[in-house]
Amino acid sequence: MLLIEEITSIEGRLSEDKGMVMPFVCTAGGRSFYAKGSNTLAVGLINELVCAHLARAFGLPVPDFEVLRMDELLKDVVSPDWAFDLQYEYLFGSASVVPCEKITLSDVGIFAPELRRDLIVFDAWVRNEDRSLTELDGNPNLLVTLPGKELMVIDHNLAFDDGFNEVDFRQMHVFAGVLKELPVQLPEQADYAVRFDAALIILDEVFDLIPAEWLESLPDPDGYLKKISQRLGNYKQDCFWGLLS
Repeated sequence: MLLIEEITSIEGRLSEDKGMVMPFVCTAGGRSFYAKGSNTLAVGLINELVCAHLARAFGLPVPDFEVLRMDELLKDVVSPDWAFDLQYEYLFGSASVVPCEKITLSDVGIFAPELRRDLIVFDAWVRNEDRSLTELDGNPNLLVTLPGKELMVIDHNLAFDDGFNEVDFRQMHVFAGVLKELPVQLPEQADYAVRFDAALIILDEVFDLIPAEWLESLPDPDGYLKKISQRLGNYKQDCFWGLLS
């Protein structure tokens, strides 16, 4: 059953330097969320919901997340400049994690190598190239809680990418260096395959949670969900593990 929180207010939105889609800051169910609507497009919202569930099932630390509903009356009182990005009734909301900061290169080594490897393996699985960070540039879409310095994984709207570049992924991923420290060899491949299998048990249930509004915005919703399912079976092929070797 899909549980949906009603948005009671929208306080603002993040600046572009904190996220290209500039999520909205809103309140729902008495909690603060960063919400994405039509500014992310339907395919991005579907990716967010599917990957958030899979990431949690896989064992990654992700903020609480919800499907949020925005009443038409609320749309009438927010800034007209936001109207184009708030066309959908349903939004994807990621619960606010405060206080926190964006990860930097100096933070990378504080996280357990097993966690770092888990994340790059997961991103390879869902074909998410949007977690890059080098000395020159990048946006890894990772938060670090304060003062505890715990990792929080966010932003999967660009997952299942048809243009996924394996070379760039290996060179630019924020945790790419861990594959030298902790290689993904045959025993690890077997362990990860078990975790993928376990996460995929919930996939059909997650598909049922996708708001009809998002699916109806796609030219071929059934085809897109089929593509996701096929992509998530990639770990059964040797070429997938070659990307991580």
